[in-house]
Amino acid sequence: MKFKVIDVKLQLNKKWAIYMFRWQISGWVMLPFMALLEANLPLWANLMVGSFFGGIIFWYIDKKIFNHTPKSKGEDE
Repeated sequence: MKFKVIDVKLQLNKKWAIYMFRWQISGWVMLPFMALLEANLPLWANLMVGSFFGGIIFWYIDKKIFNHTPKSKGEDE
């Protein structure tokens, strides 16, 4: 029982680390879009457009990170 608790904690820490890495990369992905629109849009609109493009790009990555189906009781690994 104790090993399963440790295993779950390691899985959550790994998922958290992957998500944090992804979050850092997303800023660099949005940067080119925001740089192109900098002269034509106010900051608030620029952030919205940049976030929109970042959301499109990272949609599939986020689905993979957060795709978790709990195991049923008694199911072996």
